[in-house]
Amino acid sequence: MARSCGIRIGPERYEIVVLDGNSKKHQIIGWSADDFASPPEGDTDLTAVRAKQLAAAFAEVKAPKDNVHLVLNTGMAAFRRLTVPFSDPAKIEQVLKFEIEGDLPQWNIDDVVVDNHILASTENNADLLGIAVQKSDLGAPLDMCQAAGFEPLEAELEATAMFNAAMSAGLCNIDDSQLLVHVGDTATAVVVVDSGELRDMRVIHIGAKTGQAGDTTEVDDDAAEDATPDAHELSRRQGQAVKRIVRELGRTLSAARTINEVSSIYVCGVELPGLVGGTVQDVPIFVLDCFDEDSGQPADGFGALVTAYGGALVGLDAAALTARLRREELKFTGTWERLEFPLAIATMLVATLLGVINIFQHRELATLEVSGPRWYIQSTASHVFGDLKGGTRGYLYPVPTAKESPFLAGFKARFEAAEPNWEGDEYNALDQLAVELEKENRKMEKQLGTHTDYPQPQSAFVAATLVFGVLDANSDKWRPSLRRVDALYQPGRNNNQPESVKVTMDLVFFAEDTVQASRDYEAFLSELKGQSWLYAVEERSSKDLDTGKGVLVEGLPVTVNVETWLKSGGLKGAGGTEQ
Repeated sequence: MARSCGIRIGPERYEIVVLDGNSKKHQIIGWSADDFASPPEGDTDLTAVRAKQLAAAFAEVKAPKDNVHLVLNTGMAAFRRLTVPFSDPAKIEQVLKFEIEGDLPQWNIDDVVVDNHILASTENNADLLGIAVQKSDLGAPLDMCQAAGFEPLEAELEATAMFNAAMSAGLCNIDDSQLLVHVGDTATAVVVVDSGELRDMRVIHIGAKTGQAGDTTEVDDDAAEDATPDAHELSRRQGQAVKRIVRELGRTLSAARTINEVSSIYVCGVELPGLVGGTVQDVPIFVLDCFDEDSGQPADGFGALVTAYGGALVGLDAAALTARLRREELKFTGTWERLEFPLAIATMLVATLLGVINIFQHRELATLEVSGPRWYIQSTASHVFGDLKGGTRGYLYPVPTAKESPFLAGFKARFEAAEPNWEGDEYNALDQLAVELEKENRKMEKQLGTHTDYPQPQSAFVAATLVFGVLDANSDKWRPSLRRVDALYQPGRNNNQPESVKVTMDLVFFAEDTVQASRDYEAFLSELKGQSWLYAVEERSSKDLDTGKGVLVEGLPVTVNVETWLKSGGLKGAGGTEQ
């Protein structure tokens, strides 16, 4: 039998429920509920004090530490209704933060964890209920759990845990609607259920301990005058809280968009005198009793355990609604666990490959250590001088005489000897051979006239390529089409007008509409003006295409100074944009 633990951590109290069984049949084998103790005088580490209390409660109920599900205070969350033009959960996951960001001006979206529940969907759209919780609010109870010695597998709100508990007990039928209410320490969670499906969630920022010591939310102006109220004052404040909650429930009933009429209100959490047994707009209020008879729950006060029980249901795969407030934190861990075995196999294969390569390299080095660099010198000499015995012409022909190049002549003489003498630094000999060959190359260039100081005129082809390079570098953003290109060399007249190439183009920018196409055309002009090789560009007005899917630009002149591009290292960086 599987064991699961649900724990609700509120601002002032906690509840723990341990279940044993399966999704269809289970029983409470342990529970604990209490207010958090005040820290000793002088102790400022509130988390450590509460973690110690949780650890003692866990040990008392013998809760499993490997299957724990955390339930958070709904007052920390914000709920938003969204509509997206698709229903694929994977796509919704990708765009959820972007879609909900505009509805959360009070928070930085990078500091928020978001979740969603699909309320209704078709093939083309989906209505969502978005949930946002600040990472700092989520991190505080998680740190407390870790300090107590256990790690929750997942976290959810009191609202979703209460919904799961009510669904497991069969309180939500297909032919009526209900309001589920959880009264917390400082906030009240409300869930609208219609035809057995979730329709809405909201939070009322008032709870059973609102206005008491340690709470900053006031019921009225006189609520915070006394930090330690007596029984009469406490009763008065609870009465004020009940009135506020009933008033807000009435507003929820009036605004509820349900197919069926709301037939009942179920309340759980902290008990408030005068709430259960009353009515709101003639709708009766009952206790949310989701436990079977003799299932292990306490005889009195079992309403406080409902959300912790709903959290424990997730561990038994018995929950109707799955929340994932920790998925951003845990998704990297899950990914790593899935990659561990493939990475281990890949590492072993790479290590084996490197070992085989090392064996072959070691054999080659052993051969070189015996023979030395003689093979390299003989191969180089054969390439330069040719096969002297077979009469094959080499790369260097004719071979310089001793008068013209003493080193090459001496190298040739040693190579033609019956027993070549390779004494000395053979590697240095190869370096000298390279120097001599470079000298011969320079002599041939001088004789052929290819080595000259006269500059070449600017290339129309290079200029056009530079302009095309700007279009190619932005091909992922623009959709241009060239209709006509002319490139004309222009000689320089004076220092104010150097040599240049004028590239004239007719081109079309395609886009979803003419506005976007015009923006792409302007972006192209902006990119051109940012190039160091641009001499001038004369903007031309654009014409809208008849299809409305682009603009036509005719006779756009772009003047390019190729020499500027060459001086900036253009021959080394073969591209149209700056390197």
